[in-house]
Amino acid sequence: MKSKTRKLLGVLFIVLPPAILILVLVGWSIFSFVVGQMITPGRGSSGSGLAMAASIINLVLGMLGLVSVVMIPVGIIVGIILLVKKDSVIETVTVSDEKSVTGNVNQDNQ
Repeated sequence: MKSKTRKLLGVLFIVLPPAILILVLVGWSIFSFVVGQMITPGRGSSGSGLAMAASIINLVLGMLGLVSVVMIPVGIIVGIILLVKKDSVIETVTVSDEKSVTGNVNQDNQ
């Protein structure tokens, strides 16, 4: 992996989980407010399709928030490793066996 790509991934691993958590919390609060204003308790709309959809969306937002909270320490660790790791040097191995270099196997049979 190139150094530039590794540094970009390192920064993304550190920045994205907290940013996703903030977006989920803001989205959840706005969504809850809007749905709370649309569903009035007096109409008996607890079994309506809107309430069911709101419950599913709240569940998805909660799970997304949970995943982002779990990924914060993981992202910090992986991000630091990616930022600190240096480029690896590929060592070349020389082969002294002529048969493996040339690929000429028929010489053994003669």
